[in-house]
Amino acid sequence: ECDFNRLMEIVGTATEASYAYLIVITPDDVPSGPGGLAAAPGAEPFYLDTYQQYEWSESAPPPSAASAPEADDSVFAVPLLSGDDQLFGYIGIEYSPEKKTSRDEDARIVGVLGDMLCSYLQRQISEEALRRSENRYRHFVDTISEAIWRIEIAPPIPVETDPDEQVEQILTSGTVAECNGAAAQLFGVESPDEILGRPLGDVGGEMGWMDALVRDIVAAEYRLRQHEHVVGSAPQPRRHFVVNTVGAQEDGCWSTLWGSTTEVTGWGQPSSTSSDASGEICTTASGSSWPERACWRKIWPLAISRMPTNRGAT
Repeated sequence: ECDFNRLMEIVGTATEASYAYLIVITPDDVPSGPGGLAAAPGAEPFYLDTYQQYEWSESAPPPSAASAPEADDSVFAVPLLSGDDQLFGYIGIEYSPEKKTSRDEDARIVGVLGDMLCSYLQRQISEEALRRSENRYRHFVDTISEAIWRIEIAPPIPVETDPDEQVEQILTSGTVAECNGAAAQLFGVESPDEILGRPLGDVGGEMGWMDALVRDIVAAEYRLRQHEHVVGSAPQPRRHFVVNTVGAQEDGCWSTLWGSTTEVTGWGQPSSTSSDASGEICTTASGSSWPERACWRKIWPLAISRMPTNRGAT
């Protein structure tokens, strides 16, 4: 946290001003539009009714309040203006009647500090917006019934790697980077905190799904759509799931896997099944006849919006 009042004292001392001030305006208080800060002809004036002011004065009350000097040269201020014409406030200094005029060196100090403060405030606002976005995302993900999960693969896997080796690397090097409560229960734990950072091959819980499902994911080039997955062996009842996944590449390597899983046991019978040598039902083919679910429409925009810009969804 920056102590703006202390900063104003430093500015006032460095410029030999008797009064230094900073007015911080939040973006919500600033009009926006194609015209930037310039008001359109006939437009209503806007009022800065919400702002924060920081100040330092050589004496109390500040010179502007006590003497209200008329000489313009005794006051110098610059706007905190970003490159896209977003106004974050003003910083200014005022001299005592004895000094009267400003100096070029003082103007440079205030100007450079104004640019630095603009960058600082812009970064603070961006971080706050990101924090709020993360909170909204987390609240949304935690309140939906679909299991949502993200797997980070480190080191990333080159796309030309043999499919069997890709499966092995995902199971051993892929870790659970994110999941909601519904996914944690499917992975066999009570809370997401119990599973985050664990290798994918060590989890699976009551679904017992990982090896067979990862093979299907790799075969589909990391993109499954309404994929039927069946788990269970006699005498246990079979459980039916619909799985959607989307992978992300970075520099020609698979690095991230997003997925959503919905249990649809009791909705009907899958179109086809396959079993391994032990007789356990592992998975079914894609191209299902299950009803379309909203889970994919939820996970896809979330996955895309949270991918870094240098990654490409495939």
